Amino acid sequence: MIRSNGNAASAVQPWLAVTLLAGVGAYAIGTTPPPQATSPAKLQPPSGFIGGTMKTLDEIEPRTPLSDRFLVPQAGARFTITEPGSYYLPDDVAVGANLIGIKILAAPVTIDLMGHTIDGGNSSDDLIWIDGLADRVVIKNGTLRRSGSRGIDSVADTILIEMIEVVETKNAGVALNTGRAATLRDVSIADTGTAGGWDGVGLRLSGPGKVRASDMEITNTYKEGVYSAPESRLTLSDTYIGSTGAEGIEAHTRAEIKRVRVENSTGDGVWLGSDCVFIDSHVDDVNGGDGVQAGDRCVVQNNRIYVNNGQGAAFGAGVMIIGNDAVVKRNTVVGGGSAFFGIRLDGDRNLLSCNRNYDNAGFSLSTGNLVGNILTSVSAFNSNQDPDANFDN
Repeated sequence: MIRSNGNAASAVQPWLAVTLLAGVGAYAIGTTPPPQATSPAKLQPPSGFIGGTMKTLDEIEPRTPLSDRFLVPQAGARFTITEPGSYYLPDDVAVGANLIGIKILAAPVTIDLMGHTIDGGNSSDDLIWIDGLADRVVIKNGTLRRSGSRGIDSVADTILIEMIEVVETKNAGVALNTGRAATLRDVSIADTGTAGGWDGVGLRLSGPGKVRASDMEITNTYKEGVYSAPESRLTLSDTYIGSTGAEGIEAHTRAEIKRVRVENSTGDGVWLGSDCVFIDSHVDDVNGGDGVQAGDRCVVQNNRIYVNNGQGAAFGAGVMIIGNDAVVKRNTVVGGGSAFFGIRLDGDRNLLSCNRNYDNAGFSLSTGNLVGNILTSVSAFNSNQDPDANFDN
């Protein structure tokens, strides 16, 4: 306890004095501490106008508008690009008869259509034509309409097409002969093969390059929705294909197709050659062929197939395997009637596991295939112990 005798200094105990001395930096009591540093001077803005520091788009990525200075009459095109760079379309463009809309002869080239339309009036040549001299080409953000031939026709080694709408083409909507790689994202193609065209495919692929296509919509095609040639390597996902005059998808070899929906095809919904994968997808209203037809070493797995079979193709099936060593697993086939098989295996050494058939003629299986038990009643299904069993109702 501190006792006060009227003298404040004497009330400070020795241990408290030591603490106070430590708290003031060991300065003796009664001495004057050093003066405090003065506060820094206030910042004064420079006199006059202060300019912005933001760079313009042209400073970040210099871009050139497509204008009449790119008109080369002898080139047979509305615009001809012979120098690498980034270009944009400032306005809608009408293309004259028998002319190409934009001809690209350089690498690399980026063209931003800026939401505008290139209109061929049903009498033009290709609306965008990309020469084999071109490479690393980007086409984006606009509409190609009423081409007298194709919307985009490319033999570039690498190309990216995104946010493009192709409508009313006399021949293919997009045709790519790819040497190395092509990517298509958010592309829609509709009404191909109009006015007597000879090639009405929605997306036509050739060349040895790898093509990755996603988030597409392809409708009302005179021929196939997607055609991938034997030398091409297609990966297709998250895409809708509807109302095709032939197969919804025709892919000849080493294609991977997942999360697609194919509806209202006149031919097979999906036709696969060899070494292809078709998974997690939906096929509906096949009117003239098989829901899915596949060849050697294909995988057809986890799909739902609804067969309308309006043309009465009694030879068809929801899933038809015409090759060997394929895997058919966890598919559900609905409809087709008593003359239409749900799943048919015509080859050898094919694996059939965990599939379901409803309202059709069931399974048609040649000898020499690996088949899980086929159950035909609910009670058998409920008591089943075979993990590979198939159900036929």
